[in-house]
Amino acid sequence: MKIHQFNQSATSSLRYALLLIFALSVLQAALTLSIESTNLKDASMVNVAGSMRMQSYRIAYQLMRQPEQTEQNISQFEASLFTSPLTEVQAWYYPKSILNDYHQVVLQWQRMRSFIEQGDDLAYNQHLVGFVTLIDTFVLSLQNYSEAKIRFLFLAQAIGLAVILMICAYLMNLMRVRVVEPLHQLMAATEQVKARQFDSHFTIAKDQEIGALGQAFQHMSKELKQLYLEMENQVNQKTKELAKANQTVSFLYNISQQLNVADLCEGDLTKALDQLIYQQLLRSARLELHNHFDTPRFIYSTSPWSVECDEIIRIEVSSDTEKSVFLEIQKNQYVDMVVLDSFAFLLGQAMKQQNIRLQTQRMALMEERGVIARELHDSIAQSLSFLRIQCTLLKRAIIQQQDIHKAQEISQEIDLGVANTYKQLRELLSTFRLKVDEANLAAALEAMLEQLKPQTEAEISLHYEINDYHLNAGQYIHILQIVRESVLNAIKHANATHIDVNCHYQGSTRIQVEIRDNGIGMAEQNSKLNHYGLNIMKERAAKLQGELIINSAAKQTCICLHFPITQQEAQYGAK
Repeated sequence: MKIHQFNQSATSSLRYALLLIFALSVLQAALTLSIESTNLKDASMVNVAGSMRMQSYRIAYQLMRQPEQTEQNISQFEASLFTSPLTEVQAWYYPKSILNDYHQVVLQWQRMRSFIEQGDDLAYNQHLVGFVTLIDTFVLSLQNYSEAKIRFLFLAQAIGLAVILMICAYLMNLMRVRVVEPLHQLMAATEQVKARQFDSHFTIAKDQEIGALGQAFQHMSKELKQLYLEMENQVNQKTKELAKANQTVSFLYNISQQLNVADLCEGDLTKALDQLIYQQLLRSARLELHNHFDTPRFIYSTSPWSVECDEIIRIEVSSDTEKSVFLEIQKNQYVDMVVLDSFAFLLGQAMKQQNIRLQTQRMALMEERGVIARELHDSIAQSLSFLRIQCTLLKRAIIQQQDIHKAQEISQEIDLGVANTYKQLRELLSTFRLKVDEANLAAALEAMLEQLKPQTEAEISLHYEINDYHLNAGQYIHILQIVRESVLNAIKHANATHIDVNCHYQGSTRIQVEIRDNGIGMAEQNSKLNHYGLNIMKERAAKLQGELIINSAAKQTCICLHFPITQQEAQYGAK
C-alpha cells in the first residue's frame, strides 16, 4: 500500500511538537538536577568555610591558654581547607573569582601558620581579623554563586514553561483547525448520509490526512447515492413485479373459485373469459368445443370477435377421445403466456371436475334407481304376485262353484294383501322423498325421525357426534335409509317404549351407527316377513364398505352399522 505524503501533515506537526515538548522537559529536568546537585555542594562549602572562621579564633585562643592543642587545631583547620568539599572550587564550572578568593585564603593561612610556627602569637592575632575577612569574602562569593544558579534555574524554568505553553497553544489551534473542525464536518456529513442526503461538501484542505479522508468520504457518498438510486429503482421494479404477480395470483385464484361450482354453465365460462380479457388487456377471447362427430361449437366473451385479426393465440384446454376444448385469444400487445397456460389449465380442470360430477350424479342416479327397483321388486312386486295368485284361486273357486266360505277367505286375503301393498307403497314413497339439504346429515335424521314419531308412542332420541366433512352425499343417503328402515322395524314389530339412534366414531378410522330399542326382540316370523328389508339394508352397508350387525334379545335389539372413513377424508382425523 502506497503511503501518501502530505504537505501539511497534522500528524507530523503533532509529532514534532510533542518531541519538542519532550526535549524541553528533559532539558529542564537535567538542568534542575545538575543545579540542585551543585547547590548541595555549595551549601557544604559554605558550612565548611563558615566553620573555618570559628577554627581560626579557636587557634588564637588556644595559643594563649592551651598551647599543647595547637597542632591538633591546625590539623583540623587544614583538613577543612585542603580537602573536599572546598577543593571542588577548582572544577571548571566554578567562576575564577571564587577560585581566586580560595587561593587568597590559602596564601593568608600559610602566613598565619608561619606566625604560629615562629611562636609569634602577637602577629597571628594582629592578622587574624584580615584572615577572617578573606574567609568571609570567600563564603560570600560561594553564596552569591549559589543564588545566581538558582536565579538562572528559575529563568530557565520560566522560559521552558512559556515555550511549552506556546507549543500547546499551537497544538490546540492546529488540532482545532485540522482535526476537530474537519471531524465535525465529517460527522455532519455522516448524519446527512443517515438521512439519505448524499450531496455532502467539505471545506477541508485536501493536502492533509483528514482532508483526504473527507475527499474519500465525499467520493463514497456519491457512489452510495448512485447505488441507492439503483437499489431504489430495482426495489420499485421488484415491487411492480410483485404487485403484478399478486394480481395474477389473485386473478387465477378468483377464476379457480368461480369455476369450482356445482353446475358449470356457459355463463360462468363467458364471465371467466371477460375477466381474462380485462386482466391481460386482450381484444377478445373464445372457447372452441369439438365433438368428434359434430361441427365445433364456440363460447364467446362479451368483447366482439374480429374475423380480420391475425394475432391469435390458440391453447389446448382439454382433449380426450370424445371431445376437445381450445382457448383462442386475440391480443393487442404482449401477453403473459404463463397466465394463459394457467388459465387454460384451471379451465380444463374445472371442465374435468364438471364431467366427473356429472358422471358421479349419473352413477348415483343409476344406483338409486337399482335400489328402488329392488325395493319395488321385493315389496310391491311380491305383494302383487301374491294378489295375482289369490285372484286366480278366487276365479277358479267361482267357476267351479266351490264352497262360498272358501271364496270369502280368498277375498279377505286379497283385501288384506291390497291393504298391505298400499301401506308398503306409502312407506316407499316416504322413503323416496327423503332428501339431505346443505350436506347436513344430522338435520336430515332429525327431520326423518320427526316424521316417524306420530306412528308410535315410543320415545325416539338422536345422539349425533360425526363431523359432516367425513361423509359424502352417497353415504348420507345410505345411512339415512338404514336408520329409517331400522326405526320402522322397531315401531312395527318390537313394541318398544324407547328407541335410541347413536352416531359416533369408532376409534379414529371408522364410523358407527347404532339403533337400539327396548322391545320384545326380533321374532323368527317377523324376521321372515322383513327378510327383504334386511337384505336391502345389508346391501346399503356393503355400498358403504361396512357391515351391518343385528343383535336381538328379549328386551333389547341393536342394529349396528360400522364402516371405514374413506382415505380422502381420514386425513382430517376424528374429533
